[in-house]
Amino acid sequence: MIKYYFAVLVMSFSTMVFGQDVINNYSYVVVPEQYDFLEGKDKYQLNSMTRFYLEKYGFNAYMANKVPDVKRCDGLYADVVKNKAFLRTNLQLLLKDCEGNIIYKSPEGKSKLKEFRKTYQEALRQALSAMEALSVQQPITSASSTKNEKDIFEEEKKVLSSTTEVVTEARENDATTENKGAMPSSKFSEYTRNDVSYLLRQKGEIFILYEKSDMDSLGFIEVGTLLKTENGLQLKDRNGASYDVYFDEKDNMTIFRDQGPETYTITKN
Repeated sequence: MIKYYFAVLVMSFSTMVFGQDVINNYSYVVVPEQYDFLEGKDKYQLNSMTRFYLEKYGFNAYMANKVPDVKRCDGLYADVVKNKAFLRTNLQLLLKDCEGNIIYKSPEGKSKLKEFRKTYQEALRQALSAMEALSVQQPITSASSTKNEKDIFEEEKKVLSSTTEVVTEARENDATTENKGAMPSSKFSEYTRNDVSYLLRQKGEIFILYEKSDMDSLGFIEVGTLLKTENGLQLKDRNGASYDVYFDEKDNMTIFRDQGPETYTITKN
């Protein structure tokens, strides 16, 4: 019995390493604008979320309508499938080559939440999080390496949702894939979300996010500290939890919390 479990462990490890080596042989990943199990482009922002997390975990990811002029078979093609399950949502990420062969299959992401948007996003986030262990670092495509930072910034931020509740999950990507976002451009910025006002204030090399409140004597309650880390922009709240943060070209802010992304619309900059 011990030999059996040891063999399973070795096979699992070998599969993960082999998958990493194979994936690194490809230059980019294409994310479709729509998944087959849902109706409508970028439904519940799942396609944009896929691209965001693939970029975060070392891939050169493009939406299908933004693929650069590169060889088709140099890339992988992402798909998310919904597996049958009772009273829960099970999603799985597939990466295929140009001939449709499955190169990588993620563990299932699972959720029991009742609201469609939340349950799909939670399940997909779980499936995508497995990519971090692969430590992927795809080579830069010749097309992306010739672009300057401004071009990349403008192109990749256009996928943001116009709604204030859910953001299209994307991040700024330079040629090294290490710059995961830009800090806000002003020392003081005012935001609103769900009719609540917020203030983002620069203090040295960090930013502090405050919620405006009539219940506090100073009129503000500190939400957390925004700083730039090796993993990109992150907000560390008062409880010590950290969340990814993204700013679009208009300085609208999105915090990717566990229960889903929160978008803060800028009102004064």
